[in-house]
Amino acid sequence: MPPWSASSTSSSPSSPRRSPGSWSISCSGSSCRARTTESNARPGNGGPPRSGRACAGEEARHGCAGARRTCRGCGGPCRGPRGTARAPEARHGCAGARRTCRGCGGPCRGPRGTARAPEARHGCAGAGRTCGGCGGPCRGPPRRLTRLVLFDVDGTLLTAHGAGRRALGRALHDVFGTAGPIEAYDFRGKTDPRIVLDLMRLAGLPDADVVARLAACFDAYVRELAILVAGGQRVTLMPGVGDVVRGLAARGDTVVGLLTGNIEAGARVKLGGTGLLPLFRVGAFGSDDADRRRLPAIACARARVSVGLDFPFERVTIVGDTPLDVDCARACGARAVAVATGQHAAEELAACGPDALFADFADVPAAVRALAGA
Repeated sequence: MPPWSASSTSSSPSSPRRSPGSWSISCSGSSCRARTTESNARPGNGGPPRSGRACAGEEARHGCAGARRTCRGCGGPCRGPRGTARAPEARHGCAGARRTCRGCGGPCRGPRGTARAPEARHGCAGAGRTCGGCGGPCRGPPRRLTRLVLFDVDGTLLTAHGAGRRALGRALHDVFGTAGPIEAYDFRGKTDPRIVLDLMRLAGLPDADVVARLAACFDAYVRELAILVAGGQRVTLMPGVGDVVRGLAARGDTVVGLLTGNIEAGARVKLGGTGLLPLFRVGAFGSDDADRRRLPAIACARARVSVGLDFPFERVTIVGDTPLDVDCARACGARAVAVATGQHAAEELAACGPDALFADFADVPAAVRALAGA
C-alpha cells in the first residue's frame, strides 16, 4: 500500500492515522483551514539507471586495465587507450564503437555481458528492432516521467452509494450529539474537515469545541465507513476507470496519484477493495488541509520525495467531477479534466471551462491519451 503521507503507518481502517491534538485549524469568519504536518514519505528510487562508472585515470577512461585484454565497460576485447579525443568505446575498440542504434536512434554503448538484457546492453528501451551498435533488439527510446495525474475519488473514480454521508452522520451523532443539517448539506467537492466544521457551525457548536474533538470524530467515521462499504463490496467503479488508471500507471512517463477531499484513511477504505490502491504513488487529502486549493502543492511535494522529480503545475493534470475540482486546477495553473460521472451535468462542468471534458472514461484509449497529455 503506498505510503502517501507521514501518517500512513497503519493499514487498519479503524483509525484515520492522526494522533489526538495533531489537527491544526485556523478559522476566520467563513474561512477555515485544517492542516497537518508535511509528508515524510520515504524517497523512491526515481532516478534514471546508471549507464556506467565515473572514471578518472586513462585505464578507467577506456575501461581496461592495460595488460588485461577484456574491457570492463562492455565485456568485449580491449586494444588499450586510443587517446583522449575519441569516445570511450572507440578508444578501447569494443563492439559499441558504433554510437547510433538503428532501432531508436539513441546512443549505443556496446554489449555489457551475457547477464544483462539486450535493451540494457545497448542502452535503449526496445520495440523489436535492431540496434546498430550491438545487434540486440531495440524497443525505442526510454520515456521520462513528464506528467503527474491526480484523481478525485467520489464521483470520479467510484461511488460508495452514500456510505460516506451515512458514516459521517453516525460519527457526528456519537461525538457531538448532533449531525446538524446533514441531509440538506452539499458534500460535492468539499473536504471532510470543511464539511464537519460547516455542519457543526450550523448546529451552533463553537469552532474550538469542534476542533478539539475532530480526531475522535474521524476515528468514529472511519470505523463506520469500513462497516458500510463491506471491504469494497458496496463500492462501484465508474465506467472505464480501472483500465484508465492501470493504463496510465503502466506508462513510463506518468505518475498517478490522488487529490481528494476525503481524509486519507477514508480514501483508503473506499479504494481498498478496488485493486487500484497500489497504483496511486502519491496523494493529497482533506486530512492535509481543509482548503482544496492547497492540496496540489502537497501532492507535488510528495511526488518529489516519492520519485525524485519536480512536477511544476503546468505538468500536473487534476481530474474531477465537480466545479470545485476545476477551480482547484485553475487556482494553481494545472490542467483541468472534468468527467460527468458524478452529480454535475456535463453542461454545468463545461461552463467552468475545463481543458477537457468527458461524459465518462468508457473510451479507455482516448481517456489515457488525454490524461497523459499524449
